[in-house]
Amino acid sequence: MTASLAPSGDAALDAGAARAPDASPDPSLRCDPADTWLALSRGPGTALGDADPATPDDVGDARWHLFVGVNEPTTSLPDVYVYDATAAEPGAPFALPADPLGRTRDSYDQLGSETPSYLRADGHREYLYYCAIESYAPLAAHLAAYRRVDGGAWSKVGVVAPNASDELTVCEPTVVRDPDTGYLVAQYLSLTAAGRVQERRRVSDDPEQFPASTVSITLDHAADAVFPDRLAVSRDPYAGVWRTAYDLAVGNVAMMTLQTWSAGPSIGDADLDRASALHDGGHATHPALHTDATMCDAASCPQGAVLQPSKAIYPDVDTVVFYYAGWTTSGGAGTLQVNGQLCRRR
Repeated sequence: MTASLAPSGDAALDAGAARAPDASPDPSLRCDPADTWLALSRGPGTALGDADPATPDDVGDARWHLFVGVNEPTTSLPDVYVYDATAAEPGAPFALPADPLGRTRDSYDQLGSETPSYLRADGHREYLYYCAIESYAPLAAHLAAYRRVDGGAWSKVGVVAPNASDELTVCEPTVVRDPDTGYLVAQYLSLTAAGRVQERRRVSDDPEQFPASTVSITLDHAADAVFPDRLAVSRDPYAGVWRTAYDLAVGNVAMMTLQTWSAGPSIGDADLDRASALHDGGHATHPALHTDATMCDAASCPQGAVLQPSKAIYPDVDTVVFYYAGWTTSGGAGTLQVNGQLCRRR
């Protein structure tokens, strides 16, 4: 299936096709849960997710990209590798290549490479940041990266944000460049030695070094409380705001995905207050895409019904596209796949 990004048929909305950027004073979005489609799957019983999109302009080719984590376990533990899936259009099905960006494991990522975040640093260098899983017991994870120069092969850089003294994990990164300051901003989820779940940020002018000395806390929650998880950030070139998509999670189970906007690349509590659904898992209108969150349990959807939203891409002035992972048992064994979600400006 190819999702249509054509005008909605709503005259008031479609009249915006001729609207100049920044003309609307209201940057909020309307995301209809019916405007969703299957973007990428490996088939029944397989798991992939944590999609991060990149446009043809970002990468410098004629393809749309989804960097995804694919679980290829050989033991009872997850073992995730990063793949670069491509498609001709953002609403078309994406295809996985035969191999991931890399299979070499080092001590800092020996148990997996999760939650990729793509960045075009300059005219020559691209980076793919990821959560490097060193250990599950004790828990240890780091912010690491791949680098590609002039469209060549991806190579490992290593850990680019050494853990601060109180950080057990540095995970779920989203890395962007703030045009107002020129600095790179790395935001991530941290589990602290004191038992806090925190969204933190670091800044740098070097895409390969994010010093712990720049750490600041943007959101702070007690462990096992309801909290925003897996933040994915992008700048809306038409509305002039930053958009953040995230899971609403209870413990480690995501029940729905939300999206909000802010003046800068980091959100605070006030920005959470105006969030609205990106895709609500509390319904069963398309079981082939995801199960019904109201019927979730550890067996039917152990990670949640809808989860792991991507940053947004902006095909035109009126439409915004996100991707999210959907857990479905339709057709047999449980499957984690990537779905697309079309949103429109209000």
